[in-house]
Amino acid sequence: MSPGKLLPPPNLSVLPPPSRGRAGEGGKRPRTKRARRLRRTAPLTERILWQRLRRKTLAGLIFRRQQPIGPYFADFYCSSARLIVELDGPFHDGPEAARQDELRSRWLCAQGYQVLRFKNEVVCVQIEHVLQIILETVVGGRPHSPALPLKGGGRSRGEGGASLGCVGSGGGLDESAP
Repeated sequence: MSPGKLLPPPNLSVLPPPSRGRAGEGGKRPRTKRARRLRRTAPLTERILWQRLRRKTLAGLIFRRQQPIGPYFADFYCSSARLIVELDGPFHDGPEAARQDELRSRWLCAQGYQVLRFKNEVVCVQIEHVLQIILETVVGGRPHSPALPLKGGGRSRGEGGASLGCVGSGGGLDESAP
């Protein structure tokens, strides 16, 4: 080809569209799509708590909703405190679900996260106390009284309390036990 000869412009209509996300995926990452879907279809209790955690309203802490962490999605995540807040609805009451929750919490703890779990009923009835426990956990590493008794009293997680896992290097700690 001679130096003075120009090439015709390429036919852009035959080029593939630019890819989004990682090469070869052909679109948005599936985990991002799932996180967005989980946010859109959040249960009422998650929406209630989110209204109180969003926009740095709890002591200036930044929380994210449905944050992918390893193979899991955390309901709420504060990266500066490495704190995960999980809300447990009726699905979590069965023995198999409890076992799965325990495995999940252990994995997250092994990665250096603290995990706080609250029953949905507690968020609806005692939201201020839930926020206080979250704040105390962030500030002091562990809450003073994580068990939140409902009208019938009691402290166990099954009766509406909270549980906290992995404070310091002590392994899984369930403070909701009497």
